[in-house]
Amino acid sequence: MKLAIRSLVAIFALICQTADAQQISLPQANDDWYVQGQMILKQRMSIRPINHLAKNVILMIGDGNDPTTIIATRIFAGQLTGKPGEEHVLPYEKFPYVAYSKTYNTNAQTPDSAGTASAMMTGVKTLAGVIGVTANVRRGNCADAEANLATTIGELTEAAGMATGIVTTTRITHATPAAVFAHSADRGWEVDSRMPDEAADDCKDIAAQLIDFPFGDGIDVAMGGGRRNFIGTGDADPEDEDRHGKRKDGRNLVNEWKAKSNNHVVIYDTAGFDALDTNSRPKVLALFARSHMNFETDRADDVAGEPSLADMTKKAIEILSLEEKGYFLMVEGGRID
Repeated sequence: MKLAIRSLVAIFALICQTADAQQISLPQANDDWYVQGQMILKQRMSIRPINHLAKNVILMIGDGNDPTTIIATRIFAGQLTGKPGEEHVLPYEKFPYVAYSKTYNTNAQTPDSAGTASAMMTGVKTLAGVIGVTANVRRGNCADAEANLATTIGELTEAAGMATGIVTTTRITHATPAAVFAHSADRGWEVDSRMPDEAADDCKDIAAQLIDFPFGDGIDVAMGGGRRNFIGTGDADPEDEDRHGKRKDGRNLVNEWKAKSNNHVVIYDTAGFDALDTNSRPKVLALFARSHMNFETDRADDVAGEPSLADMTKKAIEILSLEEKGYFLMVEGGRID
């Protein structure tokens, strides 16, 4: 509401500035709202378009961050500063260009993150519950998926020789991060043990697709949770030996990642995270949790430690920035909803 009022004040101020028929007094000219409107007007008028091509792209996604959540966040953040809250402005509300988009799946008015993330990563809308395929598929039909693939932005950037990164607080195999690199007729096929036998014979699970990614030199940075989907039922969890992985195909994807080259590293905790030498351009698979990572308020409860979303993003940028051809980085705050 405050932004709307400021915009109206700015429009009003512009009208007053251009009116030349007669002089009109403005007793409100020194009012804080009016002054702020004038400032915003000057800022907007000073914006000039950037006409050259971008080298790097960072796509930040707040999964579930709808307008009501933004309002609640704005008020809470403002109240933390000792003010009423409504007048507060969040950083991304001050971007020079802000817009809304229509979000829906081709078969659902209320969309899920698989279909919406696929739309962002491929440029085409699709069904709820599918990843990296067009709307011509039947959910859960492996053959349909293979016949209706949609090229992802991760495939495009890697094919172009750019660097590609994924940072999320969910499982790396979850719908939004998976849409960067994977194609699946069902978002639930994160690991082979979640797939029907007939599908597992012909289609790869999402975790395997990350490791086997065939474009360029592969995904450069993948940070998040979902450790259980990368190790077998006979493999003990690195942080909890009493628990095991979910894979039934005999593959240990963690070991396969490390075997790719001496520069492919796997980390599980803050010690490994802090020890990363970003200047060596490591290929990083960071699996900080068996499933989703902790909420920010619960991070301290993780015995081995989890980096924050901000820390992961900063580290990913440090690594990806070393690619001269540029990079694409998808960052997801995935536990809002």
